[in-house]
Amino acid sequence: MSHHRPLTTPSLIAALLLLLMPTPSGAGSPAAAPSVPRPDDLAVGQPAPDFDYLSTPYGWRRFRDECAQRPVLLVIAPSEADLVALERDRAALAIRGVTPMAVLRRRDGENWKTISRLKLGFALFSDPHGVVPVLFDVRDSATGESEPAWFLVARGGGLLAFARGELPADGFARVVAAALPRAATTVAADSRR
Repeated sequence: MSHHRPLTTPSLIAALLLLLMPTPSGAGSPAAAPSVPRPDDLAVGQPAPDFDYLSTPYGWRRFRDECAQRPVLLVIAPSEADLVALERDRAALAIRGVTPMAVLRRRDGENWKTISRLKLGFALFSDPHGVVPVLFDVRDSATGESEPAWFLVARGGGLLAFARGELPADGFARVVAAALPRAATTVAADSRR
């Protein structure tokens, strides 16, 4: 079991990934991930895809380890306006025990500049190879571009709610508040279909 030291400054809280790696089902460690559905089979109640990442203060970590401790709101391909909205909603998410994390298909240095310029206090992952969008089925195979999406992952790793193709216009705190009380009956929204 991994333990986090309390982080006190936004720059430390915004621990960046340097590299993302998918974690295949049953991969070599004794604590291998449970079977993860194919991206096109993602559904509410299914386990979220797992991936390894390099955290600046903690070294190699697994996404499922974050989800084992608390619910996680994973936002993929947000615009800068979306990042600002996520920062604005961070306190409301914290009250509900939800940790926000965002993934951008950029290099590490670009994300550090964004964290500093926007004064972000949450994890902003660098995923220059687009691993996470593939795992969550939000990468266009023809263009290689990632579409915006959000995934609310329960403590324990199951998907509570998600939407692909758009981020919430009325804020992230609102979709989290709507999803958490009725987690068992939440229906996923997919604007692509």
